[in-house]
This record gives sequence, C-alpha cells and structure tokens, in this order.
Amino acid sequence: MLPDPDDVMISSAELLENGPLVVTFYRGIWCPYCRQDLKDLGNAAPDIRSCGASLVAIAHQTVPDSNGKFQREHGLEFPILDDRQGDVAVAYRIRWSPQELAAAEERLGKLPGLATETTWILPMQARYVIGRDGIIVYADINADYRQHPDPCEIVPLLREMSRAPG
Repeated sequence: MLPDPDDVMISSAELLENGPLVVTFYRGIWCPYCRQDLKDLGNAAPDIRSCGASLVAIAHQTVPDSNGKFQREHGLEFPILDDRQGDVAVAYRIRWSPQELAAAEERLGKLPGLATETTWILPMQARYVIGRDGIIVYADINADYRQHPDPCEIVPLLREMSRAPG
C-alpha cells in the first residue's frame, strides 16, 4: 500500500481484484525522461484500461505534492504513488545501492531532487505487468533512465491476459 497525492492509501491487492496491474517505477518528476514516460503512459492508459488492467506509477519523491501537481497539470487518469521510504523499490530490488549512487553522482554530479543524505534511494526505471494471481508476467528494468519501453508494447499482452480463462 502506498499513498496517492491526496494521501489516500492505494492497495495493489485491491487493484489486482479487478484484473492485471501495470506498475511503473520512475526516478521522479524532476527527471525529464520520466515526465515523458508518464505522459506516454497517460496516452496509453485508455488502451490499458480497455484490457481490464489498472495502472499506477511509483516514485520516491522528496518534494511535497510534486506527484499531484504533475498528475493534475497533465490530466493523468492513473494514480502516481509516493514510495516515501523507498520500501517498494527495495522490495522489487530496483534501487541503487549507496555505493552505486555515490559512483553515479561522482561521475554525473549531484542528482537533483534526491535527498541522498536521508534514504539513499533512487529507483531504476522499471515497468511490470502483474497478473491477478500476483505473478509478474512482464518486466522491463533499465539502469539507463533515458530508455523506457513504449507503453503500447504491453497492450497485446494485456489483451491476451483478458481473453485467458480464469
């Protein structure tokens, strides 16, 4: 369970009762590549929902209400959830370790919008499709935040899942 921009707790278990769940992790609203991916997801959201799937985006935000502001400004019709402590990113094993993050900052400079002094969490760009049974049926994890899959790539899989018995 994670809070949406209005601090309403969203449960993956409840979303999975209705059908598959598409989960996208992104680095933060401050990342231009992530903002574009969220907009692309917004465009694909009607096709995703037409397959009976739910969609959520998850980030570890350090600026209050940045998720909500972006969601409202771009008319996104899916929740952007805040993994405030980075627990979900850690559970999915898509967070940078402190050593990896320090090496990246040494090479690239201070990463904006990241409170490394408190949590050392920076999730990798990742997208999952989770079946109603809780099993991950699709995963795209990329350490290169500039690369993200076209959200429409998962629609055929979701259509196939919606036709499958049970």
